Amino acid sequence: MIFENLVINNFGVYSGKQNFDLSTKSKKPVILIGALNGSGKTTFLQAIDFVLYGKFSNYFYSQKLSYENFLNKNVNKQNFNEGAQIELTFSRKYKGKKQKFKLSRNWKQIGKKMKEEFFVFIDEKYDEDITKDWDNFVDQILPSRVASLFFFDGEKIEQLADLDQSKQVLKKAINSLLGLEIVDQLNLDVEEFQRRSALELKDKKEKIRINEIEEQISKHQNEIKNIDERIVKIQDQSTKVQYEIRQTDIILSQKGIAYYEKEKEYKKEQADINDKIDELNNQIIEVAGGDAPLMIVKKELEEILVQSKQLNKS
Repeated sequence: MIFENLVINNFGVYSGKQNFDLSTKSKKPVILIGALNGSGKTTFLQAIDFVLYGKFSNYFYSQKLSYENFLNKNVNKQNFNEGAQIELTFSRKYKGKKQKFKLSRNWKQIGKKMKEEFFVFIDEKYDEDITKDWDNFVDQILPSRVASLFFFDGEKIEQLADLDQSKQVLKKAINSLLGLEIVDQLNLDVEEFQRRSALELKDKKEKIRINEIEEQISKHQNEIKNIDERIVKIQDQSTKVQYEIRQTDIILSQKGIAYYEKEKEYKKEQADINDKIDELNNQIIEVAGGDAPLMIVKKELEEILVQSKQLNKS
């Protein structure tokens, strides 16, 4: 299974349609994805996990929600009415030759319920049989129970490196391998079934009141989620500003070093000039200590010399 392309539309933090080209070249076989916290790195992996396995995905099991609530939660709130969609294109050998698979999983609220659709295309052609039997088909390629050992990010590596957190991570992985998480999910499904059954036994007024309370709870949960998202964005902005401050400090420091070096050069040049001035002053003193002062009275000396010659003649 070689991933080639991923399209995420209104899933989690991804607002609108986002396209990721995952194709590689022989000399460049690795794709690195980096971004600030809250930008969608983990959601990227969750999208792959969910489009492959749906209600059997590790991401769904980790949320401890009914499937319908899970679908509702993972539609981007800014474009909630449009619904969400994930498409994954990959290639693998099938029936003796390399073929291109495209999975399309989309869901949207219609009335009070979430409607999900899933399609499998092979070489651009819709395959109804594999679509209906996809859960068994993908389980033969990469079982969902071991998918978490293949799809993980840097945070998971960090958790594994932390002795305190690694125990919990490994415990969760073992439970997933043994299928024990299904029990937890069944408990959630039973609770959801009991809630709906109890709701059906209520009279009309109580049903209306319960629905109103549930809507308020859902509204408050969405508000909490939006606040959490804003907090993450503010933290990211703060991180970005701190990074820019550090970069500015480095630039100023580098410029300061340059100015310091220039100052040293200027001081050295000034010292050299002062040395030359001192040398010239010493030369002047040496000259002044010899015959040079007589140059001041050169004319008078010449007159004395003339007078001396005249006296000698007389």
